[in-house]
Amino acid sequence: MQKKILASFCFTVLFFLQSCDDFLLKKTVSVEYLEGEIVFEPQDPSLSGTLTYQIKNKQPKPLSEIYFISHYLLSIDSLSYNDDNLHFEQGVGFGSGIYHAKIPSLTNDETAKVEVKFHIKGNIEEDRFLLAKEKCYMDARKIWLPVPFADEPKFFYSLQIKTPEEYYSVLGAKITEESVKNGKRTTSWESEIDDVFLSGNLFISKFQRIQNGSSYFYTHNPEESKPIFEAYSKILSIMTNHLGTYPFSQLHIIKESFKNKDMEEFVDGEAMANIIQISPDLKIVTPLNEKSIEESAIPEIPRDSAWKIYETLSHEMSHAYIRGILRFEEDNYMESESLTEYMGLYLINQINPLIYSKFIQRNRIELINLELAGKRSTKQFQYLYGVNCLHTVFYGNQDYFNFLKDLIEKYSYTRIRVSELISTALELKTTNTQTNIEHLYFPYGLKLWGHYQLYDIRLSYSNVQVTNFINKKKKIEDRKIVIIENHFPLDFQSLLIGRHSDFKKSYWIELQKNSVTNFLLDREISSVKILSRLEALEKNLQDNKIEFFSDKWDLLYSNIQNFYSRQNFSKDFTAQKLINTPANWTDLYSDRERTLSIASNIHFLFDAEHENGDEFYLEAYKILNEAPFSYIIFRGKREKEKIKMLEMIDPAF
Repeated sequence: MQKKILASFCFTVLFFLQSCDDFLLKKTVSVEYLEGEIVFEPQDPSLSGTLTYQIKNKQPKPLSEIYFISHYLLSIDSLSYNDDNLHFEQGVGFGSGIYHAKIPSLTNDETAKVEVKFHIKGNIEEDRFLLAKEKCYMDARKIWLPVPFADEPKFFYSLQIKTPEEYYSVLGAKITEESVKNGKRTTSWESEIDDVFLSGNLFISKFQRIQNGSSYFYTHNPEESKPIFEAYSKILSIMTNHLGTYPFSQLHIIKESFKNKDMEEFVDGEAMANIIQISPDLKIVTPLNEKSIEESAIPEIPRDSAWKIYETLSHEMSHAYIRGILRFEEDNYMESESLTEYMGLYLINQINPLIYSKFIQRNRIELINLELAGKRSTKQFQYLYGVNCLHTVFYGNQDYFNFLKDLIEKYSYTRIRVSELISTALELKTTNTQTNIEHLYFPYGLKLWGHYQLYDIRLSYSNVQVTNFINKKKKIEDRKIVIIENHFPLDFQSLLIGRHSDFKKSYWIELQKNSVTNFLLDREISSVKILSRLEALEKNLQDNKIEFFSDKWDLLYSNIQNFYSRQNFSKDFTAQKLINTPANWTDLYSDRERTLSIASNIHFLFDAEHENGDEFYLEAYKILNEAPFSYIIFRGKREKEKIKMLEMIDPAF
């Protein structure tokens, strides 16, 4: 995941320089190209190099001096200008990490060559700036290469990295050549994008490198390469089929622990141009084991599942388009990440729609629990909300790829906000003609983005009597009025499904925003349910349906309520205390004791049910002292005449 991290040094320097208009007008050059050689010596440890910059004066007036900026631990040893040595000062009047040199007059649009020799001496163990015997990690935002101060660091480069033979280097570029001679490895790298903050990140370590076509995997366990390459191949195929050529000709995937405390925020990785660093804590297994995840109602993808690799890789590879090509305003960082995550999940949807639905269900449960914990203003809530908001718009059709292509075509050379997403969605010419609820295109759903609230649709009913128009006392028949309350702040289409004893009938209905709608139903109806595309942002799904006769879950609901309040329950219900319970589950007895220890009044508001053969799962709100405490999941099993409750998950405990 792309991070917005700059060293405090960089903030201080850039703030000072950019606050001085005179400096910007008279002393700013642009870098046209960079080439050079960098040497890593683990014994010292040290990093040193010779760099040649082609610079250009794009200012209207001639320039007679230049400034270089760098990390404060980097030292410039010499400067030359068009092959003549330059005298330079360090930090005078500006601070550590800034170098000043007088140059011959450089007129408007004139170019020149500046050569820099530098070195960095270890041991250094800063976050995102690591130089040790075992490894090296230089974040481009720490300005580990000295660069002439420019409007923005945008240029292409060609660099050779020299290391001992047993070490491999990785830059956010493509390998053009590599040789090993006299125990030294020389790797030539050529950048494919001009954004140095993305492409200029350097990793060096004693990796084992496995290559598969245009992809490279750096690890200490070569057996992990198979599921990595399988996931990469499938994801890349879908991307190129729907969005055209992938923006990078090579991909370099690193699974190694570096000094990088901020890598893992929402997913287990970070994209830096064509480098993807994945968490070393992420277990890589094979095969995919799809069935066990598909059949489980627990919307959690285990960390030892290969689907975590799919989620991480698809998200990080999507950054090649989003933030690589499509760029957001800085204060819309979370929206950018949501758009990227949904692209990653959408790619998974092309492979396995059931797994995709697990991710969306997981997001909804996390949103509910974050709201219950008072964390609706957090980045995590905003991130997940954006993903599920996009789900309400695009799930089930190919319009998301067309939406991305339209965004790229319109906004490749500018920065965008959510308003551009909404306008593009409304202008999109959809080719989807299917009318089932999953395939509807619903661009107005994006208008919920930014509200960051969970809403609801509620069904209720009342019995009425239809009487004779003239003789009001003469009853003709009994009917039911179903009342639909829509609390979403927008209009949308839904499907009202009525079940009779021998058939089912569906009605398309338009729900107005914040409205109440009544429907008169005949007395033969046994249940009614409403389906909408907005369930991923609903607080409670249980009140989306009504069972007019006894529901098969009624006995179970009442027994759970009785069990937790230490009352008697039906003989058909058994609460079991399991042995060797998985770590994420809690047995019922333990949970009851903990719950009763903090509240005398407890009950559950059930939200959704899922069945898989004899096993079933119930999702519910735990209500303590009349207030929602957490959103939980029960697991149970049917055994002949009995219903057994086995385990539960409560994230609040």
